[in-house]
Amino acid sequence: MRMGVQFKNVGIWVALFILLTTSINAQHTVRPLSISEVESWMKTRIETHKLEREYRANAEKYDSVVDAYFKARDEYLVNNGWDVQEFKDIESAIYDTIGGIDEQESIDEEKKELQSEVDAVNKNEYLTAEQKKEIVAGMYKVFEIRQETVDATKHNWQAVKPYREKIQILNDWMAGNIPDPPTIE
Repeated sequence: MRMGVQFKNVGIWVALFILLTTSINAQHTVRPLSISEVESWMKTRIETHKLEREYRANAEKYDSVVDAYFKARDEYLVNNGWDVQEFKDIESAIYDTIGGIDEQESIDEEKKELQSEVDAVNKNEYLTAEQKKEIVAGMYKVFEIRQETVDATKHNWQAVKPYREKIQILNDWMAGNIPDPPTIE
């Protein structure tokens, strides 16, 4: 029994390592986002979601409400000065950045516990010295990979971080969890 408990955290590390090495999210924008781009995206996203709600409410009028909405959304974007792909890229960069900020907070918190987990592996009498070395190296590698993923978003932190809470409100509103979207100055 004791061996299973000691391997619990190791299994988590291995699973996380596999997950991170197979799904590192590439940053979509090479140049940093500006605060005005984030604000403009949020305002536009509010309006496109209102449009989406209208289409959903009248779904019976369309052969494919999804196709009709995306056509209308793309027209709305173009009519309001957006390039459709640029809008999507900014949205992806914003959400990647929020993910990076969240991940950095997790890394910082988990690093506080890392040494005790390394100590537990090194004290495990059921592992060989080589196994201990590999497991510990893997634990550190996971942090390294996670940090690389976070670092790829840091160029956008200055523009996104001030709006993180409002973007969460926007997400909650779009999900129907709250009645009103955030106010954007």
